[in-house]
Amino acid sequence: TLSEVESLCDHIAIVKDGQIVEDSTVTRLKALAPRQIMVTLRAGQNPNQILWPKSLRSVAHQTASQLPDSATTSRTESASPVCAFELIGSSASFLEWAAGQRFDDVTIGPPSLEVLFPRYYDISQDTYDF
Repeated sequence: TLSEVESLCDHIAIVKDGQIVEDSTVTRLKALAPRQIMVTLRAGQNPNQILWPKSLRSVAHQTASQLPDSATTSRTESASPVCAFELIGSSASFLEWAAGQRFDDVTIGPPSLEVLFPRYYDISQDTYDF
């Protein structure tokens, strides 16, 4: 898996159609990867009424009428909406914005090759499996 590559290697070459499309350190590649963000809204908060930062993009496919800025929403056991995004850019500026939103919870995952790798092959992360 790519998590094993991350732990065992310090340099990676990505080959597509017989050509090296990326040749870099794991650290640099992870810096290119977006962070995964899960935002749990408070009861009564509507994701369609939140002005989401432009640094967020959806991690799944939804129609524009369902959510703002293509946010992905699911329901947790507590029935609070959870919006899933990829963060492009600084997590510090996102956290500063999120602090004023009064969300129930915000989880920011580390950058991962699992997110970045499929983009070199124009494949959905949903179909990516080892």
